Amino acid sequence: MAVVIQRMIPADAAGVLFTCHPTTCNPSKMIITSNYGLGESVVSGQADPDTITINRTWDGDLSVESQQIGTKKIAIKMSEDLNLNNTTEVNEISEERAKRLSLTQEQILILGKVGLELEKAYGSPRDVEWAFCNNKLYLLQSRPITTLNNWTEFELLHEFDVPILTHQELFTVSNVAEVMPGALTPLSNTVMNSIISKNLYKYIMEIADDPFIMKCSGVINHHAVINVTNCLLNKVENKVDIAAKVLDMAVFGHPVTDEKLHAIAVSRFGVMSKFTKYRILLKSSIEAFRGDNYVRKAAKLAGNFKLQQTQHKSALDKFNSICHKLADLSKVTEYHSTISRSSIFYQIVAMNILAEGSKDLTMDHYYDISILLSSCSNVISVEIPQTLEKISNLIIRSDIKEKFIKINPNDGVNWLRISCPQASQELDAFLGKHGHRSLREFEFKTDSWGMNPAILIEMLQRNCRGNEIIRKNEYLSADETIAKLVTPRNDNIRKVLKFLIGRCRKAVAKREATKSELIRMTNEVRLAFRDLSKQMVSEGIIPDAELIYYFSVYELKQTILRRDPALIRKVLQRQRFYPKWDRLKLPELIFGFPKLEEDNFQKHIGRNVNSQVSLKGTPACSGDVTARACVITDLKDIDQLKAGDVLITYTTDVGWSPYFPILSAVVTELGGLISHGAVVAREYGLPCLVGVQNVTSVFKTGDIVHVSGKSGILELIS
Repeated sequence: MAVVIQRMIPADAAGVLFTCHPTTCNPSKMIITSNYGLGESVVSGQADPDTITINRTWDGDLSVESQQIGTKKIAIKMSEDLNLNNTTEVNEISEERAKRLSLTQEQILILGKVGLELEKAYGSPRDVEWAFCNNKLYLLQSRPITTLNNWTEFELLHEFDVPILTHQELFTVSNVAEVMPGALTPLSNTVMNSIISKNLYKYIMEIADDPFIMKCSGVINHHAVINVTNCLLNKVENKVDIAAKVLDMAVFGHPVTDEKLHAIAVSRFGVMSKFTKYRILLKSSIEAFRGDNYVRKAAKLAGNFKLQQTQHKSALDKFNSICHKLADLSKVTEYHSTISRSSIFYQIVAMNILAEGSKDLTMDHYYDISILLSSCSNVISVEIPQTLEKISNLIIRSDIKEKFIKINPNDGVNWLRISCPQASQELDAFLGKHGHRSLREFEFKTDSWGMNPAILIEMLQRNCRGNEIIRKNEYLSADETIAKLVTPRNDNIRKVLKFLIGRCRKAVAKREATKSELIRMTNEVRLAFRDLSKQMVSEGIIPDAELIYYFSVYELKQTILRRDPALIRKVLQRQRFYPKWDRLKLPELIFGFPKLEEDNFQKHIGRNVNSQVSLKGTPACSGDVTARACVITDLKDIDQLKAGDVLITYTTDVGWSPYFPILSAVVTELGGLISHGAVVAREYGLPCLVGVQNVTSVFKTGDIVHVSGKSGILELIS
């Protein structure tokens, strides 16, 4: 052991040299930061230094690439009076001197050449502290660059991205952004999204999952996407037919498949043969016929799916227990996917019959299909707003709403037990049936309502700020529904549609039922992973329980088996970047490599006050209303919502359901005829438009708008 005492250099200029870029690790860039006086002002951040970038070639030639002059308001100098307690003093730099570079061009190149020699001598890129005194270079310290092997943000942003093989690849966030909004954490992606992707791939390609063949879905920048070309256009006719247009309406809410996209699909997969067409028709019919059986099987598996109550001694035991049960989760995912396809199948059949040979779909066709799908009986996701509406009315009738609105949401459950027992009983029953539901239901990081009932209390407080909600839903019989249809021209068509009405409605209800069972199982896995995270903290494997969400499932096992500090550092980086990734917004349709903007939810498209402002979408539920618009892209901003508003948002999931009773209409940027917002809006008889592109950017909260559920037009009134 030894103590090194260095002589202090009365430097004219000093700073730091990195022989490769310290953040990107680019070996062709050397970075110098410099200021007048001692280097203390640079390394401590007291002054804004000059920043110089040197470009180096493979054979060691150096040239100055860029020079950024810092403000350099102060310089730290050696004190001339060595008898003082402080051996340094801070001096202000004149404005004229601060505008000049603190190093000459010759000194910059000398520093670069010395950096090359140091790198050669030590065999690694260096972080060098230096000083010039009377034009003589002094080396104060040389050490390895500690961030050299860190993952860059770019690498972490794209590490799970689905391969983009050609510029002709088309991806979409439609449909998936409704159930998986925002960025997925690596754990949720490699468990839930992986299970969903494999089931989708197995059905579309009709073979078991193969990692070396084209994928149907995945993530881009941690956001879930579907490959439209591989998933939706792998079986096409020789031209864009009515079935393709109906599929667009169901998934996107507006036309997407054009001649160019159709030609790409034909070149990749060929034209579907008649045999394949009839085989798909037969398979879809059988799946639709077996729908009730799939619902029963899903309910049985979900009822027996228990994880968080199992007792294991070690983190490895708990991890293996979770992985063992994922096969059941995958099976219920398969049942839900099958039921969802059946729902789309009935829509396509109904729309084809409604079209009666027409080449294009009109607004009358969209109006009729919304009538056909309206008032779906026993839809579980519709029970959620209905029950919360009932609880809100009980609180309002008890004359305690003013007190209830003011209480802390965390105390709400206990407060209701004392102040309104009837509402408390209804809430307990609701949590028993729907406590597994939540916003962003496939994201393990999210709390379910059962885990955090305060979320529900906030929703009830919002609903109680108005008067008692009295809404009469209009349930049409089959004959009444047929009588309201506009497009059918003969009685035979009406008879066939009458038969399909019940099938369409039941298919949507079955889809929601299997989804609820799938979410119930997902919540069990969520609770099990949270239990595992606590065990990992107690065993000293990870420093914080929240870190578990930022591991992939493979990395999680490797960390449990052999503790890897480098992997922990990587996971900490992911955790730090995640809020930024979550704010990214992917375009609805992505051709080739996406170009994204952060926080572009907040960017508004300019509009001319002297011209008419209107956008067109697909009507998912009929009706006309004129009311105040409330534009919300994040449920955190729900406080802006007022009773009677037209909700304008990017997309909705079940977490938005409790607010539907106080709305007058719903407009979404994403979503098709089977989207969550469309289903719940139809149940409440709310005018609903889906697939209204750029609506969250064109309209603003406070606008008075007119929504036409027949023409599909959203118009600015004032």
